Amino acid sequence: MEAKNMTTAATNSVTTDFVLDSHKYAIIAKEFSYYVNTLNYNVNKRIIMALYCLIFLLGSCLNLLLVYTIMRVRNPKSTSNRRMLLMHVCCDLALVWFGVPYTAYTVVYKSWQLGSVMCHVASFLIYFIVGLTNFLLVSICLNRSIAIARAGRWAGESDYDVNCRVTVLFTAAIVLAVVIALPSAIVSRVTNNIFKDPLFTALAPPICIETWSSRAKMAYDLTLIITIYFIPLIVICLSHHIVTQQLRRSHHMLSLMGHTISAKWRRRRQRLIRLCVLMTTLFVLSWFPNHLCNILTKIFDVRGDTAETLQDYALCLGISNTVSEPLLLITTCSAYQRFIRRLLARWRLVKSAADAVEPIVSSSIGAPVLPTPVPQLTNGNKSDSQVAPSVQREA
Repeated sequence: MEAKNMTTAATNSVTTDFVLDSHKYAIIAKEFSYYVNTLNYNVNKRIIMALYCLIFLLGSCLNLLLVYTIMRVRNPKSTSNRRMLLMHVCCDLALVWFGVPYTAYTVVYKSWQLGSVMCHVASFLIYFIVGLTNFLLVSICLNRSIAIARAGRWAGESDYDVNCRVTVLFTAAIVLAVVIALPSAIVSRVTNNIFKDPLFTALAPPICIETWSSRAKMAYDLTLIITIYFIPLIVICLSHHIVTQQLRRSHHMLSLMGHTISAKWRRRRQRLIRLCVLMTTLFVLSWFPNHLCNILTKIFDVRGDTAETLQDYALCLGISNTVSEPLLLITTCSAYQRFIRRLLARWRLVKSAADAVEPIVSSSIGAPVLPTPVPQLTNGNKSDSQVAPSVQREA
């Protein structure tokens, strides 16, 4: 009897544990269903998704318009700078078409369904495009400063020298961007072992994450801040200073030789360097908060919804640079503004001309409408309809 009671108690205990485990499993499964698709319960995720959609539309339109404008507004004296600026805008366009969908997907939808290879490729491309975008600005500034410095010493440069210099600068920008992005691609993995509990691990969706340690991730973020933001900003500011000093020296020498040169001449040659300084400053202000949030969360070990929300908005601010930079280029370049105004005026003229043409409506299905006969006075103030009614009836 006592053995039977013990067996019954054990059976009841197993049943209770099974019910509790099933209940726990159901609760965890429900929580993970919310975790996978955060749009179901998080208002901030919906706002971020709306912002990403707006960035995608505005960034695509503005960058495509800017690419078309740069290709049409041609200046033979700055062909190399125009090509490099065109590559910079194409990088912004690539970031819009690839970075915005990828970032929106990883921020809102936690389950990675694109495979292990795409995880490595996506991690590489996002850092590569961001690095190449800023390194191209540095290349443009260096090319401009070297050209102005050599113009003050020699009569001029051959096209071969200019093309070689542009090729070297462009290759260096690509190599540096690859070096910056390669570590992130190497350590990226598709895993679901982000929880210590084996039950959570069994239910957790696969995600694409960088398998850094906390110290390694912090060191990598510091390296990105120094190499992508601070060093390019310092180099561009130094290039601006060198160009300014060289132009002042040239202006002084030409004044001593008796030439009358206005200050507008110097400002016109400083315009490209100033534009690069503004674009780099805007780039740093857009992307720096993202890496700063990553470093602070690693130092103070901050976790939870608040830290995740701050990181999401900081990343959205960085991606919004693909909209602010084309606006800066358009608003600071008078040649681009004139071309866009002419383009819009031409489009309005074509649209108004198309609206002015009235379509010919058929009087019956398949039967064309005959034009209304215009009365013409012939044969003693008589119209054609009065002179030849039989001909009109036959028609």
